[in-house]
Amino acid sequence: MVLAPLAGYTDLPFRSVVKKFGADLTVSEMISSNALVYNSQRTYKMLEKSPIENPYSVQIAGNNKNVIKDAVNILNDFDFIDIIDLNCGCPATKIVNHGSGSSLLKDLNLLKELLSTIKDNSKKKYISAKIRIGYDKKNPVEI
Repeated sequence: MVLAPLAGYTDLPFRSVVKKFGADLTVSEMISSNALVYNSQRTYKMLEKSPIENPYSVQIAGNNKNVIKDAVNILNDFDFIDIIDLNCGCPATKIVNHGSGSSLLKDLNLLKELLSTIKDNSKKKYISAKIRIGYDKKNPVEI
């Protein structure tokens, strides 16, 4: 069972409880790649994990491949992170207006570039992406 990331909910205490109840994989709250690159202490605190969270995935959001590359290189330095996940599913207005989250489903070339950037730069064993059926539920996107 995988605990899906959800901003404002899947913080360290919540993930620890869910792990104790049998989750096989826990994922951090959504981490802004920009905030990570600009050394936000609040963002770095969100990376923390419980000793029982194995394996552990960190979800990043962003739309700039250079910033994503820098964020991945930062995450590479954290041995306790097993998986890097790209958020392609968040429908929140402020995320979509920034060109991140589910808005990436409207630009599949950019989405492919971002995933390739993560794959090419990650030293983690796995990468993943959280997606939804499509940007607009009336018109699902084929990926």
